[in-house]
Amino acid sequence: MSTTDESTALVPNAARKAYDGQDPEASKNFHDTRDMSTEMHQTEGGFLKPLIFGGLDGILTSFAIVAGAAGGSMPIPVIL
Repeated sequence: MSTTDESTALVPNAARKAYDGQDPEASKNFHDTRDMSTEMHQTEGGFLKPLIFGGLDGILTSFAIVAGAAGGSMPIPVIL
């Protein structure tokens, strides 16, 4: 196993290096020193994401109703 030093925790890919070197102490040091107080979320998009998800939900629900009715051999007036 490799030895752990303080500079390993400051390198962005230190966790990968620790894993590749099978150094659990370096991996622990890297994860302990990371700032986890703020989460990075995408703020762009506004109403675009809900619009797309809502549209897809409506399309899939309609398809499921028609496919279920067709699979059950129901007459067309039942669907309408």
